[in-house]
Amino acid sequence: MQDVVIEHEFKMDFLDFEPEWWGFNQFPMETELDDYSFKAKQMVHMLNEVYQGTKRELKGFFDLNEARLIVNAFNGHLYSPELPNKTVLVANVEDDIQINVADEIFGVDVDKLLKKLNQLSEFQAFTVIRMAYEFLYSRYREAIDTDNQNGKLLSAIFNVKDESY
Repeated sequence: MQDVVIEHEFKMDFLDFEPEWWGFNQFPMETELDDYSFKAKQMVHMLNEVYQGTKRELKGFFDLNEARLIVNAFNGHLYSPELPNKTVLVANVEDDIQINVADEIFGVDVDKLLKKLNQLSEFQAFTVIRMAYEFLYSRYREAIDTDNQNGKLLSAIFNVKDESY
């Protein structure tokens, strides 16, 4: 069996007044070279490492029904980095509870869940939002879930300790 290397190429364009360009320039690197491709690759790798580590930090923090409610709160919601992540997370969950009665649908204790969400750091809140999108846009999510694969996937993404699907 041969090792196969697949090269993916994509181009990023920044305008000098965009916040992404400012963020890209401000991000510290251990080199002074103007190798933007290397810097972009390193930034993506670092962000994913921090994301995965934060997911491990949150292992067992939510139960499966709380995870379902959080995902439901972000279904159809577009993420905007201009607002604080914890504010967005709490507001979306509160809206889903008030508008869709999601606490009753998913059997979640509202006070307990909101207390948990308010304990999160800003990056942990970002991670929880990303976990919701990881589930919503997963290629492994089943449209018709006869074998409860979606429960298993959600449990794996949210590191739910109680895996009673």
